[in-house]
Amino acid sequence: MRTAVVWRSARCLPGIALLLCSAVISASAQGGGVAPTVAHEEEVTHIAFEGSTMDIAWTRDRGVSEHKLLIPADQAYAAFPTVFGELGIDPNIIFTKEMLFGNAGATYRHTIAKERLSHFFDCGQMLGVSTADTYEMWIRIIAQVVPADGGLSKVRVEVQANAKASDRPGGSVRCQSNGRLEQRMAKLLQEAAAGKTK
Repeated sequence: MRTAVVWRSARCLPGIALLLCSAVISASAQGGGVAPTVAHEEEVTHIAFEGSTMDIAWTRDRGVSEHKLLIPADQAYAAFPTVFGELGIDPNIIFTKEMLFGNAGATYRHTIAKERLSHFFDCGQMLGVSTADTYEMWIRIIAQVVPADGGLSKVRVEVQANAKASDRPGGSVRCQSNGRLEQRMAKLLQEAAAGKTK
């Protein structure tokens, strides 16, 4: 079985006073569990996986989206296996303590989550045809449930993707998620968790 080791750190963004930054990191460390996002702090999750390390900076400019859930964090996390199964994504990163779940990177052709890849990704076009639908795509999807106020939660999802022609030499093309896959994941988490509590 594949295993992943996860740890978190926080680093300060430029321009923030050292004293303020130290206080933010100290508060996060003392609080335990998963700390909420704090202004001027960039939270990074380090994942040691199959002999390499992945760093996930939970910020929008790193391909991360965040969605509120009207369910407790433990119920949302428990629904991950069902949701990933419905999306057709095989998880190989599972870390219960940090409520982290995902796939470090897999290859897809034509479809994902029973939809054409172009429904979720923009990789540009080649001769008027979507590159996402004609090239081989590598996609990484890692999600984390974070407790929120009022006993509720939120899910943040990091998606990275690129496309490459499998029948000809050349480099890969960077792809951009349009957010639909992340939105579907959040919706399915909500529905799956609600179904289990009935």
